[in-house]
Order: sequence, then structure tokens, then C-alpha cells
Amino acid sequence: MDLLTDNCLTLEHSSKDDKADLLVVAALHKEKKWVQKVFDVEWKNVEREGVIYQVADYKIDGKAFKIVAVSQLHMGMPQAAILTTKSIMLWSPSVVVMTGICAGVKGQVNMGDLVIANKVFDYGSGKVVAGKLRPNFEPVHMDAWVWQLLELFRHDEAVMEEIDQEYPLDEGRPGSPLVAHIGSMGCGAAVVADAAMIEEIVLTERKLLALDMESYAVALATSLSTTPTKRIEFFIVKSVVDFADALKGDTHHNYSCYVSAAFLKKFVERHYRQLFLDNE
Repeated sequence: MDLLTDNCLTLEHSSKDDKADLLVVAALHKEKKWVQKVFDVEWKNVEREGVIYQVADYKIDGKAFKIVAVSQLHMGMPQAAILTTKSIMLWSPSVVVMTGICAGVKGQVNMGDLVIANKVFDYGSGKVVAGKLRPNFEPVHMDAWVWQLLELFRHDEAVMEEIDQEYPLDEGRPGSPLVAHIGSMGCGAAVVADAAMIEEIVLTERKLLALDMESYAVALATSLSTTPTKRIEFFIVKSVVDFADALKGDTHHNYSCYVSAAFLKKFVERHYRQLFLDNE
């Protein structure tokens, strides 16, 4: 049986007072399905304001936490920004996370590696003069205290090995050990299959580790949704499936969707008190 097969669609409706502890936003349906598979509990399809969410109660140390997952219908920043903003308004989560796949910077990361974004930016922002972009990146930064938790967690070699070994499929695993990095992630409007573009971005952002098409929008939408009485934390964790060159393919997509979701699960299980209970 296909691990990612959908169950028959049954819609439920829930109270607007039914809030989420964790909101997971995915660009692709496959990325969201791996989140559901990894957390391995009963998920319900819940419709709110025209959006169908997947909702589950996940128990850690006997306490139930509500996880809401949603995926975009189309790739890109506009869809990600609107969906994230709407979802935050409807579910009032404590933490927003984006998992899934990304392109890596060759020489900085290996295939399958995890990239945690300590800052994300739109690499297409700036001013075009004589046909050439003069960059003006305005990044969104992850909060320092979440960064510290992730920094400690990513260096736990036993956890990284456990994530890799628990991958349930026989195909797609890269040959190198799983490593989690923290650094910059650039976000743009188009799929990149040109190594020269990465070289151009690195001239301005030398600590660049990865590119994707949605992370900046999710981070910006979350940061702008924070109020004096309700702080919403976010982080982006994605896994490298290519190096944004002509050799792009889907060989490692399942593995990368899995490891980013598994990293999230194990991180939440270890730090749920700081993420959810201390944020009430």
C-alpha cells in the first residue's frame, strides 16, 4: 500500500475557539502527507472558511496538543503568504513551521541534508538598473531563543541517525550521513535550475545555504501576525533535493519530505514545554 494514499474525504467543522498549538504549512501535498505519516495519529479533514485542513491531537507525556496541517494549491510566495495569514487568523497557533524540500548550495550542504533557516529573504528584491538587479534583501529572522533550541538539537548525532534509520522506504536515501545546518535561505518566484543564479545571490548573502519558493512568505506572514498579547514563533526546516542546476530531479523527494517532518516531530517531542506551555 502507498504510504501517501489519501483516505476517503470526510469533512468536519470545528469551533472558531478550537485553537492550534502547531500549524504546519507545506508548499506541496506530498510534503503535508509526510507530516501526517510521521506523526502517525488519526487525522481529520476540517473545513474552515473554504480551506480544508488536516487536524490531529498528538499526545506527548500524556498531554494532547493540536496540530493543524495545510498545503498550498499552487507553489510560490503569494499563495504561501495568503494561506499562512488566513490559517493564523483561523487557528491562532503558538508555533508555525514550514517543512518540505529545497535546493541546496553545492559545497555548503549535501543531498538530503536539513537546512534550518535562521533568516529568510526574497532574493528578487531590489532595484533593476541597466537590466541588472541591485539587491536589497530585507530578511525575516528566526527568534534567538528558538534558534538556540534548534542549534542544540541539530547537533544531537543520535537523533540525526535515528531519523535517517527510521525512513520507511527502500529508495531515495542519499549516500551521506544526515546533517542539519542552520543558515540563510533565499526565496524566489521561480524554480531555479541555473547554478550561476546561486553564485549571484551568494555575492550578496555569503552564508546562503538553500533556495525555495515559499519560506519567506510564511516567515513574513507569521512575524506580521504577532501582537503585543500573542507572540507566534516560527521556523523553517527543509531538506535538500537538488543544487538548483540542470541536474534537478525527484529521486530524493520522499526522503527529504520525510526527514524534515521527522525532525519537526522529534524536536516538538523534546521541547514541547518551551514551544507550547511557556507560550500560553
